[in-house]
Amino acid sequence: MSKALPSLGFAGIGLMGLPMCQRLLAAGYPLTVWNRSPDKCASLLAAGARLASHPAEL
Repeated sequence: MSKALPSLGFAGIGLMGLPMCQRLLAAGYPLTVWNRSPDKCASLLAAGARLASHPAEL
């Protein structure tokens, strides 16, 4: 019996945040992301992340 992975939220998709989020997605975690500049989230959205419109949604 396998356990479902918890949903995670991540704020700040910069030099450290982007690779961390990429690894979380690759490991199968459901991920919601937010960044002041939403365009920086494009590659994560293409990989299956969800975009939050405000940090409170994380």
